[in-house]
Amino acid sequence: MSKVVVINVRDRVTHPSHPIPPADLGYLVKYLKRMNYSVTFLDLIEGDEKFNLVKRIKASHFIIKPGIKSFPFCEKLAAEIKGEKKAKVIFVGPVAKVFLRRLVKNKNIDSIAYGEYEFVLPRLLKNTPKIINAPLRKDISSIGTFDRSIFHKNYFIWYPTKKVRRKKFGFILFSRGCPHSCYFCSEVERASIGKVVRSRDAHDVIKEIKYLKSLGVNTVYFFDDNFLVDKKNAEELLELLSKNNFNIEFVCQTRPDYINERVAKKLRRAGFSTVCLGIESFSDRSLYNMNKGIDSKTCKRAVKILKRFKFRVVIFLIIGTPNETILDVKKTFNTTLKLKPDLIQVSFFTPLPGSPIFEKLKIGPLKEWGIHDNIPINLSKIPTEILPMIQRLFYLKFYLLSSAFFRLILDTPIFLLNAKIYLILIKEFLNFLLGR
Repeated sequence: MSKVVVINVRDRVTHPSHPIPPADLGYLVKYLKRMNYSVTFLDLIEGDEKFNLVKRIKASHFIIKPGIKSFPFCEKLAAEIKGEKKAKVIFVGPVAKVFLRRLVKNKNIDSIAYGEYEFVLPRLLKNTPKIINAPLRKDISSIGTFDRSIFHKNYFIWYPTKKVRRKKFGFILFSRGCPHSCYFCSEVERASIGKVVRSRDAHDVIKEIKYLKSLGVNTVYFFDDNFLVDKKNAEELLELLSKNNFNIEFVCQTRPDYINERVAKKLRRAGFSTVCLGIESFSDRSLYNMNKGIDSKTCKRAVKILKRFKFRVVIFLIIGTPNETILDVKKTFNTTLKLKPDLIQVSFFTPLPGSPIFEKLKIGPLKEWGIHDNIPINLSKIPTEILPMIQRLFYLKFYLLSSAFFRLILDTPIFLLNAKIYLILIKEFLNFLLGR
């Protein structure tokens, strides 16, 4: 039996971030096992000492999924593998696609696979072509869940929920694809690829939830790019969830323009406690310059509806958008404080490879990439050195000097029961604020 090592290399960042299972690699492992390959999975952070394990593993193939910041490190890892072993090295995923020309010239890389490669690569492994541009599957209704046995128990989310209990997390990818064209969006950061929306069978997802419940899971995060994007199938799933008493808290993310009172009622009846919204900005000018396709009125209405139905609300914000001014940012922050969400996340507008703005501006290679902790290129009218200060000051004002602080105090019982993960958050957050 041939042995395959699958390695996910996450970027090392200073901004607090929670680890989400790489669904594409989960499906890859699932199909590799079906073809009787022995699989070892490693989920590591750039520079992790555990990379020494790689040198000791004997395998016929090493499949590496690099992050945008960890890519140079992954190239060095490939060179080390090739220097000591006769194994084949394959780079996979959106970042591999971004650096395709560079990888084709790299003698240590035998193959590059991107697109929905996880369904194609396993049957091509014995005779792998140099480039595999896998097409999107037209139908994903019957693909089932990804292989969960490879994912360690340390995957979690920090998004606030309601019930006072020790959390055990489960993760589900219900849909793939997003039809929108926000200038900043890139497959490098997304949970799936493509603009064509496809969904799994709702009944199949219910079976998966029953399985997760049997494992003791009580908090499930749907980490789709937009959980509500396929309205018909999403509402079918919500209806099925409302008919089952899972006693599970569900969390999802979506866009503000998908939220209305009818949808909020369905989400509440289905057992959702938390909704994360890609607001990005409460400035109409900034929203327009990001090609978000919505206005600030829609954003505010979505938050108010969710708050009215007693959801925990998480808001994703972006600063440093094209031609943005201090006044635009001030409007966003003041509106956020008035709306009183439960948690915020502030990113920098970053023209990541593969994003519409990257293609439009024809930006060349940069030394640094990141959306939370560095600014590789500044398209706003705000000085680059000021943007990190604005980000940190707003975090401080929101979490320590606003009503959010008192909401956090009320959640103390939840924090105490889940001290292990929240201590990680507190440590990372303090280090981030202090610039460590």
